[in-house]
Amino acid sequence: QVNRTALHETTTTLGKSSQQVKDQVTIDANKPTSRITSVSDGQHLAVTGTLVLGGEARDNTSVTQVEVQVDSGAWYKANGAESWTYEWNTSPYTEGTHVLHTRATDAGGNVENATSLNVVIDRTPPTIIQVRTPDKAYLNADAHWAVPLSGQVDDLTAGYVAVSLGGLPRPRRGAGDSASTAGGGWQRAYFRAGDRSWWDLDYVLPHFDDQASVIGLPTGAYTLNLRARDDVGNWREPYAHGMLQLDNTAPVADVRYTGPSTTTITTTGVILSG
Repeated sequence: QVNRTALHETTTTLGKSSQQVKDQVTIDANKPTSRITSVSDGQHLAVTGTLVLGGEARDNTSVTQVEVQVDSGAWYKANGAESWTYEWNTSPYTEGTHVLHTRATDAGGNVENATSLNVVIDRTPPTIIQVRTPDKAYLNADAHWAVPLSGQVDDLTAGYVAVSLGGLPRPRRGAGDSASTAGGGWQRAYFRAGDRSWWDLDYVLPHFDDQASVIGLPTGAYTLNLRARDDVGNWREPYAHGMLQLDNTAPVADVRYTGPSTTTITTTGVILSG
């Protein structure tokens, strides 16, 4: 701020008179600042249509306007100044990463160097592209039978794959038991964002059925049901991926007696069959 003083002297028929005038001039070389507060940098959005962006702007004097730009498009004036909103029509924009820029202007005509953040538009449910299944289950540390399953998913956003095996006995569950403790039901495996992201799950089989009877060896054919959801809510409906054949029954050897024989064995190695 600069103080100015002006002294005016006037001569009239009545003599001399003087008048002093003071005023204040503000010199503003500071640029304003602005930011988006309704979304964060790197946030994933399952959005179609209009998304209302909101933010704030600050300056040492006053902010007169805020403008918003998407990617390298045109600048558009937001509604408001120090507190502002902008209606972004996302419909023309493809899935993937987009850059949101803002800039503010103050009363002195200073224009902010644009600030920016990235958002990811994701409207597509996860795609399960591969599933690996074993031939047999194994006993885990809790003495429960478990089936090691794995696969790959394509999605722009992290999420989970849920697995259920059809054809299992109905498990017995106590208070607080989940599918991962009592076995059976839908069990989750989490994946990261990206193409061909891996998920792994040791699917726990029920130990007791709903009649409190111990379930025996997991041998037989089971329906492998899958579904998936990403962290922004895109949902892949449950579907039957295929059949899972488990064989945990040991082979049984059988030696048959065919009657007395007079054959004399003179070799050191004999092969028996049955």
